Amino acid sequence: AAAAAAAAAAAATAASRPASSAGAAVGSDAAAPPTSLPPSFRILIAEDNKVNQKVVVKVLQQICTVGVQVDVVENGVQVLKKLEEKTYDLILMDIHMPEMDGLEATRRICAKYPLHLRPRIVALSADTLQALHERCREAGIEEFIVKPFRVEDLKRIMRVCQHVVVRAPHPSPAPVSVPPHGSSTVLAS
Repeated sequence: AAAAAAAAAAAATAASRPASSAGAAVGSDAAAPPTSLPPSFRILIAEDNKVNQKVVVKVLQQICTVGVQVDVVENGVQVLKKLEEKTYDLILMDIHMPEMDGLEATRRICAKYPLHLRPRIVALSADTLQALHERCREAGIEEFIVKPFRVEDLKRIMRVCQHVVVRAPHPSPAPVSVPPHGSSTVLAS
């Protein structure tokens, strides 16, 4: 756990540098333009580690177009609650979280929402066991990114998302109270 926290802290430091040095540090192309996603694109990050939350948000700020909405929750229970409140296009799901892990949350999402109405789900995990990757696929997770991830890994996912038609129209925004442990960010320049 200490090694994972140290790696996440190193990634956060690299992500907070100007784009040219962050790109060099993590092997991404700093000159590449942001991924062109529609401004209404919504991403839900399910991650219990505060440092990892900040790293993922910071990287998304660097690689996504202005206006993409990012919400953060800490466990699978909060994921399910957020899906009751909003429609998301992508969930970046940690697998090992308290209260409800990412696998169980994914199973429940797949059981409740038909394919054309549910978000794409991508696992974020430090676990590299092939057996876990297989369990993720069985649960309904489409992709797997190993933490600490490279910026290019997240860019690849965003490129796939920009070529996929949004699965369901977003309902008109309604006033939503953010849970005390959740946060919401709209990416700006």
